[in-house]
Amino acid sequence: MPGSSSFFVPLAGTTYDFPATNGTEWNRQIPPPGGIAGQPTGIATCAALEYMAPPTLRTAYSIYSLSIAWGAQLFDSVDSPYVGTILAEIALLINGDVAWVGSDVQPAVLSSLASWYLASGVISADLVNPLRIDPRERLSLRLGGALGAPATVSATNALYMIVGGKSIPSTLGYLSIQSPINYQIIDLPGDRSL
Repeated sequence: MPGSSSFFVPLAGTTYDFPATNGTEWNRQIPPPGGIAGQPTGIATCAALEYMAPPTLRTAYSIYSLSIAWGAQLFDSVDSPYVGTILAEIALLINGDVAWVGSDVQPAVLSSLASWYLASGVISADLVNPLRIDPRERLSLRLGGALGAPATVSATNALYMIVGGKSIPSTLGYLSIQSPINYQIIDLPGDRSL
């Protein structure tokens, strides 16, 4: 039955540890269930976004747009670290292969709580070439983070990043934000061998 629907990216996060003074290198991974944001079991994860409503043998999905929130918090034990910007990258993977990549750069804002830099943003796209997910295929989301140059950080720094939400400066927490991946449902022709 043709129509349209959405996957919703769950609030999930991960931690990247950077070598001293080398935070400008990209770190990328699929946020695990739970992560730093906590996540209940039995729902879609970043490793399997289609978990709650996979395509059937008679349908395929065509992803045509998305709007995914992200947040970051950088902790550094040095009294006066300097970070200008925080970079985020979101990639959609189909069966583990990169199918689409989007990125965002936001200023790193020093929190009133010493040694914490925060940034949040949204990566949105209308896909000119929609991504197709056929039956038995898996859709995953990979999150990447880096510090914009120049960055002066110590060996004890860590970058906490999430998808599906934003950073809250006053509490150093995270707020969940609805982050849809929109798709059309495509009917596949019947197979007489079924």
